[in-house]
Amino acid sequence: MATEDLETLGTLNYYLLEGYYRHVQVTVLEATRKYGSDPVLSLYKGLSLLHEGQIQECIREMQLIKDKSTVDLASHALLAHAHKRCRNVDKETVAALDARMKELRKRASEQQIYFLIIVFWHIKNIKSARDFADRLVKQNENFKQAIILKSWIELTSGRDMTAKKAGRLFDQGLAENKDPFGYIGRARCLIKTKKYSHAMESVNQVIVGFPNFVPAQAERMRIYLALMNWDQMVESAQKLLNMKSQYPEALILLTLNTITQNGRFSEAVNQLSELIQAIDRFEPQNPLLYFRCGRLFATVAGRNIQILNQTMTLVERAISLDDNNVEFAIEMAKQLFLMGKFKESNAQYKKCMQLDESSVHALLGSLTCQLVAMDNNIPLQQERNELQDIQDQLEFLTEIKDSTNIDAELFHLKAIHGRLNGRPSEELTEILEAARQTHFKNLGNTPLGADYFMQLNTDFLMMLVSELFNLIPSQPLNSGHASTPALKCVDMVLTTLNQVAPGMHEALFSRSKTLFIAGDMDGAMAMLEKCLENDVTFSPAHLLRAEIHEQHGNYAAVGKYLDTALSYNFEIREHPKYHLLKAKTQKHANDLDEAIKTLKIAMSLPGVKKPLSSFQTKVASSRKSTIPLDNGDRLSIFLELVEAHTSKNETHEAAKVMQDAINAFRGTPEEVRVKIANADLSLKRGDVEQALTMLRAIQPSQPYYIQAKQKMANIYLNHRKDRKLYTSCYRDLYETMPSNHTSLLLGDAYMKVQQPDNAVKIYEAALRKNPRDGALASKVGQALTTTHDFKKAITYYETAMKNGQKWLRFELALLLIKLKNFNKAERVLQAEPDGGEAGESGLEKAMSESKRLTLLANLYRETKRPDDEMATLNKARDVQAKVLKRVQIEQPDQIQEEKLKASNICCQLANYSRTVENNLQNAVKYLKEALIYCENDVKVMLELAKIEMQLGNDEGCQQYCQQVLRITHDNNDQASMMMADVMFNKKQYQDAIYHYEKLLDGRPDHYEALARLIGLLRRGGRLKDVDHFLSAAEKKSGRGKCEMDAGFQFCKGIYQWYCGRAADALSLLNRSRCDSEWNEKALEMMIRICLNPDQQTLGGEVFDSLSVGNDRSSAPSSNNNALSTAERLVKEFPSNDDPYKGQVLESLVLVASKSKPNAERALTIFVDICQKKREYVPALLGMAIAYQILKQTPRARNQLKRISKMQWTHEDAEDLESGWLLLADLYITAGKYDMASDLLKKCLEHNKSCCKAYEYLGFIYEKEQSYKDAASHYDTAWQYSNQNNPVIGYKLAFNYLKAKKHVEAINVSHKVLQIHPEYPRMKKEILDKARLALRV
Repeated sequence: MATEDLETLGTLNYYLLEGYYRHVQVTVLEATRKYGSDPVLSLYKGLSLLHEGQIQECIREMQLIKDKSTVDLASHALLAHAHKRCRNVDKETVAALDARMKELRKRASEQQIYFLIIVFWHIKNIKSARDFADRLVKQNENFKQAIILKSWIELTSGRDMTAKKAGRLFDQGLAENKDPFGYIGRARCLIKTKKYSHAMESVNQVIVGFPNFVPAQAERMRIYLALMNWDQMVESAQKLLNMKSQYPEALILLTLNTITQNGRFSEAVNQLSELIQAIDRFEPQNPLLYFRCGRLFATVAGRNIQILNQTMTLVERAISLDDNNVEFAIEMAKQLFLMGKFKESNAQYKKCMQLDESSVHALLGSLTCQLVAMDNNIPLQQERNELQDIQDQLEFLTEIKDSTNIDAELFHLKAIHGRLNGRPSEELTEILEAARQTHFKNLGNTPLGADYFMQLNTDFLMMLVSELFNLIPSQPLNSGHASTPALKCVDMVLTTLNQVAPGMHEALFSRSKTLFIAGDMDGAMAMLEKCLENDVTFSPAHLLRAEIHEQHGNYAAVGKYLDTALSYNFEIREHPKYHLLKAKTQKHANDLDEAIKTLKIAMSLPGVKKPLSSFQTKVASSRKSTIPLDNGDRLSIFLELVEAHTSKNETHEAAKVMQDAINAFRGTPEEVRVKIANADLSLKRGDVEQALTMLRAIQPSQPYYIQAKQKMANIYLNHRKDRKLYTSCYRDLYETMPSNHTSLLLGDAYMKVQQPDNAVKIYEAALRKNPRDGALASKVGQALTTTHDFKKAITYYETAMKNGQKWLRFELALLLIKLKNFNKAERVLQAEPDGGEAGESGLEKAMSESKRLTLLANLYRETKRPDDEMATLNKARDVQAKVLKRVQIEQPDQIQEEKLKASNICCQLANYSRTVENNLQNAVKYLKEALIYCENDVKVMLELAKIEMQLGNDEGCQQYCQQVLRITHDNNDQASMMMADVMFNKKQYQDAIYHYEKLLDGRPDHYEALARLIGLLRRGGRLKDVDHFLSAAEKKSGRGKCEMDAGFQFCKGIYQWYCGRAADALSLLNRSRCDSEWNEKALEMMIRICLNPDQQTLGGEVFDSLSVGNDRSSAPSSNNNALSTAERLVKEFPSNDDPYKGQVLESLVLVASKSKPNAERALTIFVDICQKKREYVPALLGMAIAYQILKQTPRARNQLKRISKMQWTHEDAEDLESGWLLLADLYITAGKYDMASDLLKKCLEHNKSCCKAYEYLGFIYEKEQSYKDAASHYDTAWQYSNQNNPVIGYKLAFNYLKAKKHVEAINVSHKVLQIHPEYPRMKKEILDKARLALRV
């Protein structure tokens, strides 16, 4: 029997409860095939017919079963109710039925009473149903079905505090009972108390026991939605549709997912069409279902006309089935309003008021139409929409609204009315905030689902947002500026919308605009990314991206996004904002004429000189071809034009445009901005007093008051040079508008004028009012540090940490590290905070841990603990990777900042690998990882280029340099210089020199580039050209300034050294070593000059034999003086960039003494360095020289062979060259002239001015008795030594003599003797013999 089939009965009750009446009839038909004609099934069929409005069919059905014992009482009750629903009520029949019911009740069984309760429940006679259920349960406490039915009645009664009571009853009814409908009821109770996981367990129990029970699948779908698990909801909906084709609830939720989560409106239109077909087929007589679907999707449609056409079809279907229902007619009027058909909407509202004169919603809708029409200057028929009349009606509605739940809509209308009446923005903000609070309060505890979205009414919220945007500034707030109440209100509305409906791109775009105005550019950009994920063709998002980049000064990106917006929507070029941003990029490129033309085009477009109506704005925002233009953008066009004219000294034109702006924005919130801009114009004209007068006129109650005060303060500081008045502006601001923000401004002002004591007082006073404000607490510590009262600063940080401000431990640790108090800093960083910060999330803890580890790694670097540093950095890298995974979901606006932190950690790891481990491959790996996080990080690219060059990968280096130059628009000196080095490595000497010449043409006083160019010209054999560049720099800066400029002195010093004038070079370098920028380079160069003033090959043996009699070096006393100078200088060497360079120079001083004990000490240091940093060229060269001093030539040769196999790099160029020369020296000594020649030619490939290489080659040819070739090479060496080296001069003259070139020998001899008159043997052995040979 059907009465025993709990699954079928549960399904029938569920469908009746949900309002799926035709589904009831279909289920009855299916059950009849299974059980035959059953009166219980007929009873349910009669209930469904009654709800469909088929009264007579219901009566006929009940007449057939009214005498069936099981349902006789229930059928009589249903008959009586059906007769009462007839147009002409047969009172006698009703009386007879009531009398018969009384008789039947006297002898009714529990089963008969049970079905009577079912009827009362489904016909909404809750009182009778509850009374009979109470009696039935009292009579038989073991009647489980009755207890479950009573539970359902309590749950659906609409009374407060019934969910828990119903839940207890369900538990009682389900004891030893597996009624699926009971489990569904218990799940509903748990949903009401927000115990969703327990509700899911209850539903899952049903699905396990009754896998084909449709209600269980439907409830599981709803629970997933309440849990905001949209993916699982969609999966459940698909399963349900497989079980029950075109089940309405599944189709509704799938369409809701498409619109609210994915933002795919075109797909939603097709889904709505399918939904309409499903209702037409399976619920054709269900006007309420048509109405509910139409209303739901109209509220979330975002005024999409295609969707509204479908929802209008649904409402029309509902009205066709029940044309007397006023609620249906009101919904039609609302949808006409959403379509922008205000006249038709207002007329429909009038009809509704005729149908029901007491309809508050109809009157409210009519007033909405009138106000919006008035706002947009649209006449409605022949009516005069007087504001006073509307105000009277609003007051009337306020009086009668108590039971109508229209408070939020009423507040919204009052705000529009107030704006049209010119009410203050503060008052309007309060009204709209009340509307927001009331609206969200009405949502109550409704779980996420179709009912939630219907009550949420996203369209109404977007109207609130639109109204609030009229009250907030259009330009980004200054950093730290307190958010306005209207901005906070709109942000709260949009935050909720973005959470529950992330697919609504209009809401996402509005939120990104809110974040942009609040000054959170990263957050705005993250929101725009989400918005464009939904609709990549949404042009306003591309324009806002361009505007954000314009705020950052990244005008290349501005142009890129303008082009992107134009590619998706060609009509965007007719929008003023497009021209505004384009003009800004032109102005940045100093193309003022084009900028003025572009701005004039913008001024001529609709909506600029005169604003569009709000209706036009809304219509524009719903179309991709047009984008709404707010007052802020309108004013920006005026002000940009003023600024462009001013930049061209067209003050008259600028004044005319400014006057137009004053007239256009009088009485608007932007009027104050016009005054501030007018003050700027006066300031540029030199009228400081007029500017101050304008700024003083701005009152505290007006917008942009803080900006006006800041502008006034800057005038006092920068133009009047009056620090007292500067701080008084901020003090007035603080006294007028006391807040955290103004406290920070005043404190920062005191800090700027170097009054940290006053700043500390202000910060501390503000901190007492806001003890949990981290920014203020940090400011106090920083101010105390600025006063150099470090003890007090440390005490403050420690006290603050004890009081719960644990985040200050990082600032304390940083201060301790700066003070070199490493032990205490390590204790602070290693100490675990007690339980972390109160309310600190898992993500925030991970961020804090990443920061702690990074600081700890810095401490280990300072204390020379490389192993600990590496381990800590790796931990920080792992933690930051976890942060990045979570921050994308939990705090997407922080993603860029966290990526930057991850990139910095990778850079530190790369620096460790490069400087400590000398593992360049690892360094490249870490730097490439850093580029993944910050793909346009110029510093990382330059570091990669530098390492690629060291690895000999010129192509890789060039690629990174080109990327840098592309990003910086050919405006990066380091990249240009490295490109030159790459060209040099490729033996493209002219191209290499060209890069430097191009750089120095624009900036002759760029001394770093000049120093590199001097080195490059030397290597290119063009040392003579250096004078030209030194003269250009001297001309640019002036002779007097150059004499004092350390950079210029350094460049001149290295030039003198390359020309062989050691004394002059030392004098010039000595001037530059006192400068912090040039100190290290100058000291290194001076030390090397002192160690080898004659530029000989240290450790070489070839020319030692010539020292006897030829005096190749200075006198012993002079040599000792140079060595002692080198010892003194090496103690000053800072060794900032390379930790081993200082040790190498110190050891070279020991080697230069040529003492065996010193050489052994130096060798120990060199070996230790090479163990720590393999392939370190300066240390390897030092080892080779030390071995030579110790007469261990084979070992020296082994080290030099390692050097000869290494790739040439700019950084190690001098040491590599010295190593090759020394190895060539050893080969010449061993008689291996071919091998020596190869090395010397290699030297000359990289340094065409290497006179020592030419000297060695000359020596080889001399030994081979090829005197002409020897003379040729000696002559080149003589020229590149600037004819200053007497030894080379002597050799040249000697080989000229041998080659029978007596005149040339005499000329060279004269030159040598002119500089060195006492040079040994020159006169006797060369000059006299050459003269004698000529006479002969």
